[in-house]
Amino acid sequence: MTEQCNLACFYCHNEGQPKGSAYLSDQLFDAAVSMSRQPEVEKVILSGGEPLLHPRVLELVEAVSPNVARSSLITNGLLLTPSLARDLAFAGLSKIRLGVDSFREDKPRPSVGYLDDPFSIDDTVAAVREAGLAVEVNVVLTRFNQREVPRFLRWAVVNGVNIKFFEHLEVGAPEPGRLINSMRPKPQVSEEWFMRTLTDTLGHRPDFTETDQFAPATSAARVGGVEVRYCRYLCTYQRCAAPGTRLDVAGFVYTCMSNRGLDRVESISVDALRDVFSRATQRGCSAEVPMKLA
Repeated sequence: MTEQCNLACFYCHNEGQPKGSAYLSDQLFDAAVSMSRQPEVEKVILSGGEPLLHPRVLELVEAVSPNVARSSLITNGLLLTPSLARDLAFAGLSKIRLGVDSFREDKPRPSVGYLDDPFSIDDTVAAVREAGLAVEVNVVLTRFNQREVPRFLRWAVVNGVNIKFFEHLEVGAPEPGRLINSMRPKPQVSEEWFMRTLTDTLGHRPDFTETDQFAPATSAARVGGVEVRYCRYLCTYQRCAAPGTRLDVAGFVYTCMSNRGLDRVESISVDALRDVFSRATQRGCSAEVPMKLA
């Protein structure tokens, strides 16, 4: 929806894009709506930047949601008022994917500075649920929030909220001539530490199994009615296409972020859109990351 965000988290890869101020144009808005009507498109995810900054976000939700099985929106929640949550639900949204890394009301994510107005994850989740939307929480594991991991685990189980923990990626500026941020997995919190902490917090080690199309990059366990996921860098396992095919504010279409710049929307005719999306979707991972050995 936009490259802009109201936070500046140090680990943000911005969907592979260099930081900027662009918004999804009216032409690309129409392209997204047109593609949502195609039979091979099962879901639509609105992301950013912070998608709630886009002035037409409700219009896009309303336009694409009737065409797909489910639609969701990834947000840090700072702009997600109870009224907006209700509007998103009325427009047809299915789920909110809430990115929060800390219970600190003045600093819920590792962004520069502190919030002027307090943020409450409990109030935000309550507002989303009261609006009739599904909700899950995404947490990036870093030294910033390492001590809060047990609290997140207990909170998720008590409140019945599915939760995903993501390994940290080191993000750098694009290399000369490249249209993508440089990225490589560089966990600040080891997977071994996370699993020990989960076991100590819950009193037992739940069985983690590889998950659907993300395997083996992602594994999940059920704790009561809650799913806890551990998410590794997809490109390490060449699973970068699993989340779907991206359309960004510059009109680039790609699955693996390392392919950004190879395919671009030039026309919004249905045939042209289907062609560029098909071509981009069939490209393999070209990220230069070391493969993890079994």
